[in-house]
Amino acid sequence: MRSLNRRRSVALFVGVGSLVAAVLVVGQVAGWTTVNTAFAAKPARATDLAAQLDAQRDHATAVESQLRDVTTRADALSAALDATAATASRDAAAADRLSAELAAARERLATLEAQLAAARRQPPVVTVAAAATAASGDDDPHDGGGGEHHEDDD
Repeated sequence: MRSLNRRRSVALFVGVGSLVAAVLVVGQVAGWTTVNTAFAAKPARATDLAAQLDAQRDHATAVESQLRDVTTRADALSAALDATAATASRDAAAADRLSAELAAARERLATLEAQLAAARRQPPVVTVAAAATAASGDDDPHDGGGGEHHEDDD
């Protein structure tokens, strides 16, 4: 990601540098044209040249200020992109973790559903002790109607 940001920064600086170079080249060509036409006309006065020089310096200062502003904005954008990439990475990790938890929960649910279905297919289990207790109720003629069975009554 840093390589991408560096490439973006380099591309931005190259683009801005190209614009500055183009402005300087146009200024230089305009200066040559002025010099070539100056021989046909009166030479410029020193005060006029000093004023033009001051104007060019002011313009160069303004361009440098704009370049610093663009650089500051590019750095801020790069920092914002880094923060966004970090957030996206954390979100992706959380999504992967949640996806794994969901898959495990689905497996547990499928296992429980299979166990429940198997339990529903089996007939109810009656224990022998429960059947024996039900059979040895008060209707037994040998126990005297008391519901208890004594071995000496046999």
